[in-house]
Amino acid sequence: MLGRLAQQLAQTEAEADHLRRRVRDAEARLAATLEREGAAKRNVAVADGAVQRAMEDAREQADELRAACEREVLAQLEAAERRAAAIVAQAEQQAARQWPASDARAPGAAPTAAGPVPSLDAVATDGLVAGPAPGAGHRPSGSAGPSSVPTPSVGSITPRAEPQGDATA
Repeated sequence: MLGRLAQQLAQTEAEADHLRRRVRDAEARLAATLEREGAAKRNVAVADGAVQRAMEDAREQADELRAACEREVLAQLEAAERRAAAIVAQAEQQAARQWPASDARAPGAAPTAAGPVPSLDAVATDGLVAGPAPGAGHRPSGSAGPSSVPTPSVGSITPRAEPQGDATA
């Protein structure tokens, strides 16, 4: 019986050694798993930080781009306003040359024998003054007399007579 007990003891010790090895293997696997989990958490934290920095950079770039676009649009608007003011000033100068102050009329008044009221249509959009349209009734610059092409007034236009009756009779 003592032999059997010794054999059981040896078998129990072998099983205990086997279980200890399994526990050590399980502990090693657990430690490796915990290490991987910690590394994964650190990687996630690093990636999250990188994403946050990238988002902040993108916001800053968008703000800078928006501000640059606003500055460009304002600069273009100011340039357009300056061009428009130059065109108006040039039109006023041309009108002053063509219609001196002694030929003063109310703005928008009907044309006189001196010629029609000037319009901005006579000014080209690039700032250069366009000449009078052929047959438009403008008097040449520096001319003292009326235009060579008469400008009818509203009262001088008469309607065409309608034919009456049979023309063969």
